[in-house]
Amino acid sequence: MVLYYFRDRDELLERAVVMLGDRLLSEVEGAVKGLEDPADIVAAGFDKFWSAIIGNRGLLVAYLGLSAEAVTDPKLKVATRHISDGFRAIIAKLIADARRHGRQLQMDEDSLIVLVIAGIHGLTMEYVQRGESPALTCAITDFQRWLSTVSPLPESADAKARRSD
Repeated sequence: MVLYYFRDRDELLERAVVMLGDRLLSEVEGAVKGLEDPADIVAAGFDKFWSAIIGNRGLLVAYLGLSAEAVTDPKLKVATRHISDGFRAIIAKLIADARRHGRQLQMDEDSLIVLVIAGIHGLTMEYVQRGESPALTCAITDFQRWLSTVSPLPESADAKARRSD
């Protein structure tokens, strides 16, 4: 039956990765839609993503396996990169929204995007290898706290004057 709908196993895997990735991206994007405060955005977006990660360990392991296989399989690389590019687009949109609301980015935008994705991947690998732990919970909290500080509002002249007093 699979061969009736798909050319081969690889096409089935590609479509499954893209479909599941699009669903996750849509859920994360929906969770942060309309939020302005970085702490709220980080909490809502990360919570939605993390719920998906810990909610289906088999799916997570399958995705990580496909990501590893994508190193040597160009077709799978396109599918797994689709998800990464989707996260990059969401993060870039959130950065643009923050700037429109008068926030100033404390680092290079491209660097921030890489750091966010690397941080999420690192926390995910820690979860896969060691499971939930107090250290992981603390690391997630610290990661979220850091993310909440990378785009502060500019300090007003009054605040600067009070600070110098």
